[in-house]
Amino acid sequence: MFSRTSRTLKYALAGAALAAMSGTAMADVVVTASHGAAARDYPRGTRLRDNQSVTLGSGSVVTVLTDSGTRRWRGPGRFSASQGRQAGGSLNASSNVRAGITRGADSPFPGVWDVVANEDGPFCYATGAAVGIWRPTNQTDQMVTITGPNGQSETVTIGTDFYSVAWPVTVAAVDGAEYRVQLQGEEPVTVRFVELETASENTIDVATALGSQECFSQLQTLADMIDESGDADASSD
Repeated sequence: MFSRTSRTLKYALAGAALAAMSGTAMADVVVTASHGAAARDYPRGTRLRDNQSVTLGSGSVVTVLTDSGTRRWRGPGRFSASQGRQAGGSLNASSNVRAGITRGADSPFPGVWDVVANEDGPFCYATGAAVGIWRPTNQTDQMVTITGPNGQSETVTIGTDFYSVAWPVTVAAVDGAEYRVQLQGEEPVTVRFVELETASENTIDVATALGSQECFSQLQTLADMIDESGDADASSD
C-alpha cells in the first residue's frame, strides 16, 4: 500500500497533514514542546481549546501548533490560542501537499510520513499517505533492510544525492506490528507502526492524533514544515 510515483515526492507530507484549512471560527492548538513546570501540566500532544486560558509560571515555556503557524508562550503570564505573535508563515491552499508540494530536493529534513532509518519508536501512518524511509546523509548509495513481523525482508537502496526512498510494498504495514529497520553501516532499530484513528484533513486533528500515539518526532516535523522560520515569543495577557 505504500508507494510513491516519483522521487520528487520524497519529502511530501501526504494529504492529511497539511490540507487546506476549513476556516472555522474555532481553532484549537496542540502542544509540540513544553519546559519547566508546564511540562507536567501541558505535555507534548496536549490539545487546547481556542478559548482556553493557560497560566504559566516563571521558567515555563510552551510551544503550540496552530492552524496558521507555531507560537511560543513564555511565563510568567496567562495565554490563549487566539492571542500571541505568530511565528513564520501561514497555512493556506498552497500548503496542500496532496498535490506533491515538498520542502525541495535538497532538504536535509524528513517528511512527516518518512520512517527515520536510524531511530527507534512508534511511527504513525495515515490512509493514503505515501510512506518513505529517510536517512540523515546523501553522500553515497546506502542500502536499507526492512524485516516485517512475519520474518519477510526487503532491501532497498537510497541512491547518492537522495535522502529517502519509498517504503517497499512487499513489506506491508500492519497496525501495531514491529519492523526491524537496518541502515547499512548502522545498528538496526525497531519501528512500531500505528494507524492514525482520524480521517480528518485538518492539521490540528492530525497533530492531535500524532501526539496521542506518542509519534512526537513526526509531530515536531509537522510543526517544522508549517513554520520553518522558528518560533516567536508571545507576551501574556
